[in-house]
Amino acid sequence: MKDLRSSAKTVARFDEIVHRIESADYRISARPDRLCENCDMRAYCDAKNWNFREYDR
Repeated sequence: MKDLRSSAKTVARFDEIVHRIESADYRISARPDRLCENCDMRAYCDAKNWNFREYDR
């Protein structure tokens, strides 16, 4: 039973992500510091006025 619930949650989350991509909603809940510190696109991101999501499931 636990595996079915886990699978259903995974499928629902995947569907949500696909919907966001199809809707061109690329917002994130927060800037990922660990990944950003070494990213070559950091200067580009710093120049943007990012609108972060209010929540992330």
